[in-house]
Amino acid sequence: EQSRNVSLTYDFNSFLEEAYNIDDEEDDIELQDYINNNLIKELYPNKEIEFNEEYLTLHVSVWKSMFDICVNPIIDHCKSLCSDKRLLKNTKYVCLVGGLSSSEYFRQRIDTEFGLSSSYKFILIKPERPMLTVVEGAALFGITDNYIQARVLSKTYGVEGALFLDEAKSIKIPDSHIEAHKLYHPHHEKWRVTGIFCPIATKNDTIYTKQVIQRTTTRAHQNDSYVSVTIWCSTQKHPILTPTCQHLASMIIKFDGTDAKDSDLEIEFHFYDTLLRVFAYPKTQPHHKKEVELQYTTNYE
Repeated sequence: EQSRNVSLTYDFNSFLEEAYNIDDEEDDIELQDYINNNLIKELYPNKEIEFNEEYLTLHVSVWKSMFDICVNPIIDHCKSLCSDKRLLKNTKYVCLVGGLSSSEYFRQRIDTEFGLSSSYKFILIKPERPMLTVVEGAALFGITDNYIQARVLSKTYGVEGALFLDEAKSIKIPDSHIEAHKLYHPHHEKWRVTGIFCPIATKNDTIYTKQVIQRTTTRAHQNDSYVSVTIWCSTQKHPILTPTCQHLASMIIKFDGTDAKDSDLEIEFHFYDTLLRVFAYPKTQPHHKKEVELQYTTNYE
């Protein structure tokens, strides 16, 4: 069967009569004839739609076109996600959940675009009751700690660092940045260039819940009693300069003494669901530990 009927209510017919100013008794014209000959015929000359005062007959092509308004953007979005080679490499299954997944047409379209016969060759999982799957997932998420085991970063996170002038020039840091951010360091008797982005976690990295990323750096000189730690993020995968990034937080870390062996600075990024806790402290003086809490962003949440 190529067509399906939709039952019409009396109120709907009354609405049409009022909308098009039709009175069967006075105008000697049937509502059915008027709608079919004056409205539907112009849009669907092949009679894909026919109006009867009891029901509306829709050809399967019309049903598909109505579904496609919802289905096509979903398929386009999924293909956009699959353009990420890293995600594509680690994806084997597509699970259909939610009310639309109850539609056999939707399932067929997804199977055609992403199933085993497609170039993606994904295995489709089709729950018997896709709406219940959504409710079950929401319940499990609410009562289960760390239900989501890993997330994919949508930004790169790091801290600000510095280079000596000759190092900055050797990696071709722009002259304009060098001029705006160079500082003379009296202990070293050298120029240093600040505003250099030092990555801790990179965009598109998979980050596991409770994962800790640790980096060790040093204060610029053993005579520096205080060190500023600034945290930055960027939508770029490999940012180089902090002025092109977003500043998130700053911490001032205190060092006791001027012994060179006490110059190491520990920086720790602790990732939780969407919470990022950053710790910084002198390696030999953990009692000076400072902490900030931030929200980090991920893809595919």
